[in-house]
Amino acid sequence: MAEPRDYQVEFWNEMLQLKAHMEYLHVHHEAAAKFQHGLDAALAILSGLGLALWVVLGDAAEFWAAPVIVLTAIVHALMPYFPPRRRIRDTAGLKAELQGLLIQAERQWYEVSEGLLKNREINRLTIDIREQKATLERAHFKIGPLPRNEKRLALAKKETEQYFNTHYPTGRINV
Repeated sequence: MAEPRDYQVEFWNEMLQLKAHMEYLHVHHEAAAKFQHGLDAALAILSGLGLALWVVLGDAAEFWAAPVIVLTAIVHALMPYFPPRRRIRDTAGLKAELQGLLIQAERQWYEVSEGLLKNREINRLTIDIREQKATLERAHFKIGPLPRNEKRLALAKKETEQYFNTHYPTGRINV
């Protein structure tokens, strides 16, 4: 015979996973934004260098400056389609929507934790959170999921633990 399920623990774990997912998005968003800013700076420097070569070398610069300027213009035109740029947009949008979902779950946690709901109701709430999270992920990540990064995951877990230890000092934090 199967062990009885603890639906309160399942709901709690779903809240933990939701927050950890948000934190992972946040860490990934910061890394993608940092990369994008570096790329933007490099392109600006290259473009400026191309123009400077053109000014300094005059007609002789066509050989060096024109390809640099053309290349940076092409890269700038394609930037919205580069994965880092799309990831920045996708992670920001998904994180904002997951924040709303987490607040909703935290609001429901009181009734769950106080035993005011039946197991069937708690299970339904837990599954609703999973379904909403999956729907939001599909809506925001049309090009596929985020790559797994262990360092970012460890940081996200640490931030999640800190959040729950601050707001729910129960000692039941296991992300």
